[in-house]
Amino acid sequence: MGMVVTRVRKDADVRDVHVDVPLSNISTAYIQSQTDFVADKVFPVVPVNRKSDRYFAYDKETFFRNRAKPWVPGTPMPQSGFNVDNTPNYSCEFRAFEYPLGWDIRDNADQQLQLDRAGTEFVTRVMLLNREIEWAQTYGVPGVWGLDLTGVAANPQANQFIQWSDYANSDPIADFRNARLRIKRTTGFEPNVCWMGQQVFETLADHPLIKELYKYTQSGVLSAELVARALRVQKLVIAGAVQITSAEGAAVDTYDWIHGRRAWLGYVNPTPSLLMPSAGYIFSWRGMTRGYDIAIERHSDARAHADFLQGITCYDMRRVGADLGCLFDQAVA
Repeated sequence: MGMVVTRVRKDADVRDVHVDVPLSNISTAYIQSQTDFVADKVFPVVPVNRKSDRYFAYDKETFFRNRAKPWVPGTPMPQSGFNVDNTPNYSCEFRAFEYPLGWDIRDNADQQLQLDRAGTEFVTRVMLLNREIEWAQTYGVPGVWGLDLTGVAANPQANQFIQWSDYANSDPIADFRNARLRIKRTTGFEPNVCWMGQQVFETLADHPLIKELYKYTQSGVLSAELVARALRVQKLVIAGAVQITSAEGAAVDTYDWIHGRRAWLGYVNPTPSLLMPSAGYIFSWRGMTRGYDIAIERHSDARAHADFLQGITCYDMRRVGADLGCLFDQAVA
């Protein structure tokens, strides 16, 4: 009895004619835009030759007390002096991170991965994220600046304001005006820089009082430049960076804004000077690193059979004039 062979026929499957390989023009890396990081867009970066040193602070009274008097030639002129405090100091510290790239991994990886480029991008973004979080947690929280204002849902008391998400009852233009005048009255300098979390900006861009100013000239969503003009600040920076707040290894990752529902208004000296105040500076040591800028270096280790992609910075962020800044906390609901 002969053997019966049964053939099963089916339509051709895509895997019969194509072996899946990585696409060369597509990647799925979640990389935040560098424009979302704002620390160096608020505090001026001051390159320094020494890793640590002192700087001078002049007594604020020096430039605001009227000491000149009527004078008769031939008689002694009115005189006075001023105090200089040489105790303020900075101390630049290293921050670093490295990514080990094994030679065997690189040699066996698909070309589309571009591991060297991806590794460099990875190190850079890790360093940027660390820098932004450090700045936000140090200078974007209550208790740091001379003026703290807190948003509330109703019945604002001293140093409080109606949250700007309440379009019917809030007045962000007046809130900024009052903060600006309070800083100017106590320092002599008018605030020129503002940063705000992206949630805050999106709320203000749609605020009826701000849109009212442009109802005859603009349509649609207002730009950052137009919002800045409405609030009468020269420079507005939108802080849109996010981070994972859940512990590493958690079943579900939790994401949140780094700068939260806050805004800041202050005077920042665009041209750092010994005689001119500023809310803050970033002292950047230009010794063995690029200072505040991230230096990326590659070191090969034959014993480990790997290249180490390293990111290094060395800087010190300093609040120089606390009375030159104002924090709006819980600005939106």
